[in-house]
Amino acid sequence: MKAMKRGAILLVLLWSTQGSAWVQFPPTYWNGEYLEAQWAQSSTATVELWVGGTGPTCYGRGKWLVYGPCLEDVIRHAAQAWIDTGANINIVFTSHGDPSGIAGQNQCILGDRRSTVSLATGFCGRAFNPWTWATAQGYFYYSQQEGTYRLAEGDIVFNIGELQDGPIQWSSYDGPERNQQIDIHRVAMHEFGHFWGLDHPNQHGQTVSAVMNSGSSPDRLQPDDIAGITTIYPPVQDPIQAQVYAIPPITARDQATVRVHCEGLDGEACAVHLDCTDHEGSEYAGPVPDIIPAFGTRTLTAQDIVEITGGEPWRGRLTCALRSKRAVTGQVWTRSGDGVLVNNTAASRSFLLEYAGNTWQAARVYSIPSPTSSDVTNLRIRCETTGSPCENVMLICANDNGELHSGSVVERIEPRATYHMQAAEIERVIDYQWRGMGLSCFVVSTRDISVQILTRTGGGALVNNSAVDPPLR
Repeated sequence: MKAMKRGAILLVLLWSTQGSAWVQFPPTYWNGEYLEAQWAQSSTATVELWVGGTGPTCYGRGKWLVYGPCLEDVIRHAAQAWIDTGANINIVFTSHGDPSGIAGQNQCILGDRRSTVSLATGFCGRAFNPWTWATAQGYFYYSQQEGTYRLAEGDIVFNIGELQDGPIQWSSYDGPERNQQIDIHRVAMHEFGHFWGLDHPNQHGQTVSAVMNSGSSPDRLQPDDIAGITTIYPPVQDPIQAQVYAIPPITARDQATVRVHCEGLDGEACAVHLDCTDHEGSEYAGPVPDIIPAFGTRTLTAQDIVEITGGEPWRGRLTCALRSKRAVTGQVWTRSGDGVLVNNTAASRSFLLEYAGNTWQAARVYSIPSPTSSDVTNLRIRCETTGSPCENVMLICANDNGELHSGSVVERIEPRATYHMQAAEIERVIDYQWRGMGLSCFVVSTRDISVQILTRTGGGALVNNSAVDPPLR
């Protein structure tokens, strides 16, 4: 990229988050060309953080109730929310703060090709309005890659001075907004939306739930926000890791949930994109809003899928490809009209797994109902060898948030014999109480095993709930 020639107009986009919100856009035409408020595709923005650093002496330590303990942690998490949508963007932070938390006051310099996030009582040499919480700006430079002008600099400044009704009271929390406590996490998400070129939908005649609305906003990105960022920066299509089939519509008597599990063997979380079609071939697509932690699971209802894919209900049954850079599996669970729970997506054979410095044979099982569920579960572990026994049989389990719990099952299972255990014994072995179907496990041993789960559901039906896509080894 190269900057505009000396003396040319340097175009600035200016956005503000305010108690009575407003947005100001200078002219968007230059030399007869309309300049779109977006960065070049595949951009990685390098952003300097001047917000008080990290560590035991960081700014705001103890104030940031969620996403903390440092203000810098909160800012990074807010920015990452946009990256996790799967949009074709990225951001790299460099930390420059000091414990005083005000080192960034003079770091916002217009047109210096540096992107910054800072705290100040004024904005880049100007005074904040008495109702302004934070402000973002963007600069255009010429992009050789795209042959036109694109955003290539952004600055965000959070007000740490006085509002019209007193000193600003920053905090960080989930849930509804609180009087006299401004949640800097959702304000930061809003400002990073401006950073990437998004505007206020409710100032353009739209009635939607969105972080990018002016005024009050939800505490996490909404489908409209995700649709906006992924439309401006279309995701690079990830490979299909799994498929889930025959998902009934929201109007059906049968009610379904899709459970998407991040395998997590590389320790990395999974961003997942749904790529679906109905029986007529109509397409429905969109990113799962929350990244799935390693070993974790996300449960999606039919209504969730409607919202993810743009708000239009489908007819008939839906088939969805699960796209991700990392290994994921999928299950569809349907509660039929007479109360029977059915997995409409076999026994799992073991594979080699490196764990705790040793190599084990491991098989996976998913969606185990808790002992308090009305669905009664039996886990069957079979030693598939014909000679030596399967020894040191263990469970390594994770709840839907990816938190690990493990324990020893039995010292040995004889060749071709099967060991049975119910959900209450699983709970005892791993010393953990889970809810609903929120547990998935490795069953590990020294030798080849297979694992199957049978569940007695409502109506007395017996269901094998081991099947996932892709099929387990």
